[in-house]
Amino acid sequence: RELDLVIDHIWPIALYDLRDPVEQQKAFNYRNTRLCTAEENRRKGGKPPDDDLAHTVPMELWPSV
Repeated sequence: RELDLVIDHIWPIALYDLRDPVEQQKAFNYRNTRLCTAEENRRKGGKPPDDDLAHTVPMELWPSV
């Protein structure tokens, strides 16, 4: 069975102030991404990640808002 994998932003883009160039760089940094199933990505939506997943991203890349 083929998996429907997508690139997920661990910290959702919606949580960053994209008017700020520094926040843009943090949001779109490759270290803020992972592969997951499309279904898992839909379930997570724009919510912050759980603590374990959040800490896979360096804290300097977390959103400031």
